[in-house]
Amino acid sequence: MAAIFLFLWIGGPVAPQEGGDNSRIAFSDATRFASFRPEKITPPSGWFWSHDIQTSQIETTATPGYRIQRLSVYGAGRHRRFAGFFEPGMPARRYAVDLTSDMIKKQNPGLNPVSLCVDASLPEPGFSAVLEPDPTNESVIQVDLNEKQLHALVSEQRRITDLVVYSKAGARRYAVIVRTMKAIAGKQEPWFLFTNLSQAELAMQLQRSKARLLRLRRHTEKGEVRFHGIAVPAGKTKSTWYASIDADSLAEALERENSYLIDLDAFNNGAGLRFTAVMIRSD
Repeated sequence: MAAIFLFLWIGGPVAPQEGGDNSRIAFSDATRFASFRPEKITPPSGWFWSHDIQTSQIETTATPGYRIQRLSVYGAGRHRRFAGFFEPGMPARRYAVDLTSDMIKKQNPGLNPVSLCVDASLPEPGFSAVLEPDPTNESVIQVDLNEKQLHALVSEQRRITDLVVYSKAGARRYAVIVRTMKAIAGKQEPWFLFTNLSQAELAMQLQRSKARLLRLRRHTEKGEVRFHGIAVPAGKTKSTWYASIDADSLAEALERENSYLIDLDAFNNGAGLRFTAVMIRSD
């Protein structure tokens, strides 16, 4: 049975908690693009998050009136599970699991991807996506990118809204959701793409850029943990992110800080199930 944790948002300030234990700092891997209009942050009227979800339970985990915001896969074989969080909203969303690279390339018209995760334990990486009916098809998934190809994707007219990092044939690869931006009039603000940084480097980048995370991905390469993320200017939004936190501690942090999740990614390490998480609360 999937474990479900329910929290209702309550307003109030909270101090960001960012940190790292690695002193090597480098700024060459950050990219900044001004390509979107600032969006007003509206906390959800209610939400819940869950983990230990079997594939057959994904659809039934969402209570009536709620839809999937994000799915993350962890474990392998019969121990494979999903984590995710859900919010009220329409239209209803669909999901697809274990899509191959070839299947991604034959994307279904009329369905916009809003969230992406990857099971790298399969013989060929299997992608799972949350999809929303939308005839505009402003967003597409691109897979098997190296770092140069990833950064080349981005322009004033394109924005990466989600990303996953995985190994294929011994090399680091990225899969992303790319949104084509229409011409925007009025005020624009930058967004940031961070790749291949240590935890301390990422914290320094965010501080230097006065930015907050929207997405946070963790990837182990040659025994070293590296981080990749998407960020926007922090403004007055109070944001907290965690590079590795267990389920009980995450539940306690959400309740203690009266916060709600905007990103969640699950992984197993030697100590068991852990998450990267990004949460915010607004005055």
